Amino acid sequence: MHFDVNEMRKPFIEYEKLECVDDEFTFYYDESNNIRKLHLTSKGLNVEKSCNFVLAGIVHRGECHSADFELLKKSICLQKSAKEIKLKHIGKGSFESILKSEKLNTLLQWLLDNDFYIHYFSLNVLYWSIVDIVDSVIENLNHVERQFFIQAHMLVKSDLYKVIVSNESLFLEKLREFEYPNIKSDRVGAFANFLVSFVKENSEALSEDRKYLLNKFMEGAEGSTELFFIMNEKDYILISDFFIYYLRNTYLFKNSRHFFDEEKEIEAIFNKYDLLDQGVIIKNYSFVNSEEMLEVQVSDVLAGLLGKYSTFLSDTGKDQIKIIKNNLSQQQLAT
Repeated sequence: MHFDVNEMRKPFIEYEKLECVDDEFTFYYDESNNIRKLHLTSKGLNVEKSCNFVLAGIVHRGECHSADFELLKKSICLQKSAKEIKLKHIGKGSFESILKSEKLNTLLQWLLDNDFYIHYFSLNVLYWSIVDIVDSVIENLNHVERQFFIQAHMLVKSDLYKVIVSNESLFLEKLREFEYPNIKSDRVGAFANFLVSFVKENSEALSEDRKYLLNKFMEGAEGSTELFFIMNEKDYILISDFFIYYLRNTYLFKNSRHFFDEEKEIEAIFNKYDLLDQGVIIKNYSFVNSEEMLEVQVSDVLAGLLGKYSTFLSDTGKDQIKIIKNNLSQQQLAT
């Protein structure tokens, strides 16, 4: 089996107006909050907290760099007994606490001094698990409504997510009851009715106009006999793996090299496919032992930091973020 990298990358490049994707870079990756799979259980989810999955790291132009990692290790006072550079060696605690770390400031300045960039991808796993509901409802709307909500789909998905997290335990309980994301044909109508009533009863956090829009949209699910994107899947399996997110940069930046931290399940999936560039097989990626590649170790620090940042944003209201920002120390602001 194979993927044609040019067919896969073209829509992204055109839609997002991406630049420099044909340039040669070297990417290094590590991940944070890597739950590997997400599925429904009798208690809700198979994880205690659905934190964002983060795939992140450092990147530089070309094949080589001249950065002195020994100088970095000395600058952050890394103990000689430490096998790797880890986030715990840089800072501990919450996102705000880590910002107090002088070692973090030192590392970030070292990256700047050595012409490294930071790349990252962050996925809200619960949000990603429910967006197919919106896409399925859109398929059932009349032409005029469909055209409108195709334009507004991101807004609708965001508001539906807000409504869901306001009563998450009940919503997940119902998803499991309906064997989501594999709604059976004879239960589509009942699931659609549940969606309509759930949104009506839990949309108080939305502004009046957004509440009206979301309720109006959900009413389009009534009378449905099919919900295309949430049928004929596996019962309870919300995310089977994160392969597509590892794959994305390999075809977008096809002329670059990509070094991932060892992840056996993802590597096994990669091994099932060839990447083709104009009919020629390319292999522009490797899975490496992080103990043997300092660039991946630094990527671990950044993935962990960005994982904590995403959790901070998810768990903290806008007003509280303003208060925290206004009370940051000079060290935190400098970082």
